[in-house]
Amino acid sequence: MREVLHIFRKDVREHIYEIGLLLVLTAVWVGVGPSNLGRATSVDIREFFAWLVWLMVIAWWVLIARLIQGEPLTDDRAFWLTRPYGRWRLFAAKALSVVAFVNLPLLIAQTVFIAGAGFSPGRYIAGLAWEQVLITAFLVLPAVALATLTSTAAQFLLGALSVPRCC
Repeated sequence: MREVLHIFRKDVREHIYEIGLLLVLTAVWVGVGPSNLGRATSVDIREFFAWLVWLMVIAWWVLIARLIQGEPLTDDRAFWLTRPYGRWRLFAAKALSVVAFVNLPLLIAQTVFIAGAGFSPGRYIAGLAWEQVLITAFLVLPAVALATLTSTAAQFLLGALSVPRCC
């Protein structure tokens, strides 16, 4: 576990700007929030909210790609092969980073939205957990898979642009 936390701290140091940008986007998203959208008189704030959601998803994908491609599991010349920790520890550290900087801020933001609407967040734990599962399955795991299969940011970008659109 100590090695997992060591890799996690190293990732935080290396990707502090991406993490900071993601946390700022999440804070702005909470600030604009659905409770403020009901009082908005212009369409501009609604469009800004929609663009902010897309920017957050793009920031998630960039962070995930940078985390995974920083120390790929499949590379035979990777830094982690010269160290005494195994693949599962590296995988656990990357998963911890994704949960800490993608899932947890989103869960906190959604809890703030629920509380801001006047509801008790404790009553909606199952719904919030299910939403985290769905976001992980449909937004996070495809980014992880694509980042694992590609070795550069350009390849990741080309792969992300070629992902079929469902809507």
